[in-house]
Formats: sequence, structure tokens, C-alpha cells
Amino acid sequence: MSKKTAPAVVLGGNRTRDIPLTYPAKFEGVIYDKVTIRRMSQDEMQAFIAAAAGDDDIRLAMHDLPDVVFDALDPDDADAVNAAMLDMLPRKLKRALANAAPAELPPADPFVTATDALNAVADAAADLAAAPKPA
Repeated sequence: MSKKTAPAVVLGGNRTRDIPLTYPAKFEGVIYDKVTIRRMSQDEMQAFIAAAAGDDDIRLAMHDLPDVVFDALDPDDADAVNAAMLDMLPRKLKRALANAAPAELPPADPFVTATDALNAVADAAADLAAAPKPA
């Protein structure tokens, strides 16, 4: 008896965004001149929330770069990629991030990047993971 495979689920809508890199990277013979950002699936979001509870070095499953290339991006390119990832976060993570923000924010610093906000997303996801589960 052959085992049936489940059909692939294809979600509609604009779920990806390409971010051109001002400073392309070359790694293992491949030139990366853009990054494709995609929205997370429900399963990926839940895995991120669960991982945030116990790991300080977790990554959002939202881009198509190898980690070593992502880490080596020029800071301006990384800022653009991180801003796009923030924009495409699921609402649940955006709400958790907003709830984790301090009540009074200092004046905006033009050198603060989206990286800080993405780190706060991980902290907010850890808070979600630690929250009591609904009955």
C-alpha cells in the first residue's frame, strides 16, 4: 500500500517582498544582490514563540539568505531587510512587541535601527510562550 502525500497548501495574497542590496554579497560562488522577505506561517510563528522561551539566538524564518550572509550584510542593507521583516510580522507578534514597549519612549534616535525592534520581538515572543495557555 502506497503512502499518500498531503497536497501542498498555497496561500494567496502578497506574501513576499524583494529588498535590493546596495552592497551585494558573494558566498560560496553565489552572488546575493537581493533578499526575499516572506510572511511567516502559523507553524513557523508558533515555533519561533516556543524557541524564544529558551534561546537567545533565534532567527525569524522570513528571509532566503544563509545565516552567514545575513550576518555579514552591510549595516544599511541589514537595516532595510530588518525593516521589511518588521513590516511583514504577523499581527500577534506586532501586538506582543507593542505591549513589551516601555510606556514612555525616549526621543527617536536616528541611528537606532530595526534590529533593536527585531530583538524585542524575540523577547515579546518569549513572553507569549511563558503566558498561561487558554483552557
